[in-house]
Amino acid sequence: MISAPYTRGDLAQGSLGILGPTRMQYERAISALRMSPNFLAKRWEKSIEMFLEREVVMAAERDNRDEKQRDAMESDSLARMARERMRMLQS
Repeated sequence: MISAPYTRGDLAQGSLGILGPTRMQYERAISALRMSPNFLAKRWEKSIEMFLEREVVMAAERDNRDEKQRDAMESDSLARMARERMRMLQS
């Protein structure tokens, strides 16, 4: 078994390891293990970036939808007030 810490900046995030047979090709395993944290860090950052972008888009869509609903409610309210005024004037 070989292992290496997975860090992000100066903070340890965990440890990666490879468990293999006694006669595994240690050079290849160590190379793969050295490359893995960099790959994982890049994927992690990209995943977070994509998540945040999606959240921003969803928030904007939600705000737009809420604004349209408020506008519709205001229109309904104004129309109701106008009808009431018309009734009062007709009386």
